[in-house]
Amino acid sequence: MATPVIERRGVLIVDDDALLRDMIAQVLEKAGFNTVTAANAIEAIGLTRTANPDAVVIDIDLGIGPDGLQLAEAITRESPGTAMVFLTNLPSARFSSRPSATVLDSVAYLRKSRLATSDELVVALNAVLSERVTPEQRHDQHAGDPLAHLTTAQLEVLRLVSEGLSNDQIAELRHSSTRSVERLFARTLEALHIDPQQGAARVHAARTYILATLR
Repeated sequence: MATPVIERRGVLIVDDDALLRDMIAQVLEKAGFNTVTAANAIEAIGLTRTANPDAVVIDIDLGIGPDGLQLAEAITRESPGTAMVFLTNLPSARFSSRPSATVLDSVAYLRKSRLATSDELVVALNAVLSERVTPEQRHDQHAGDPLAHLTTAQLEVLRLVSEGLSNDQIAELRHSSTRSVERLFARTLEALHIDPQQGAARVHAARTYILATLR
């Protein structure tokens, strides 16, 4: 049973999925929160300034534009006391477009696929608002990440390969040479115990990454 909300607190919900965004708002309104919603980081920043929410629930992948991690950093700079809950499909921030990003200890990190009931989100919100985040509200710290042994660079190149980018395109994004990307990807395949000589090595690597995000 979720801990009841003692007072109505304002919560900003940021998710690019309109249906899910509205569902979360309904759940939180029913639990006693006042909510406002945004589809992207730009809208969210504007609402942070006008609505002055006590907490924000943020998806990391927000489509085109700044991601949820960048949004969280911006909100923290402008309103340091704002409590935060990441609600995302990603196993951890390492799987984002900014794999070196970190999540503060005071922030809750929930995976959408691991929530058994909506009460867990309400509990997490109460936890961050009272500054009492527990391991139960940090799904990114749970053991079992099959790619935990990969370096940040290896995980990044694996993510880009899973998105269908060529080595040339990855090199451009990383501001490096194609040869450097080829060497990095070769080391990544070795770390995954994938034979680079097999015809479907690139497909196999992409599939490994995608399956890891679904665990």
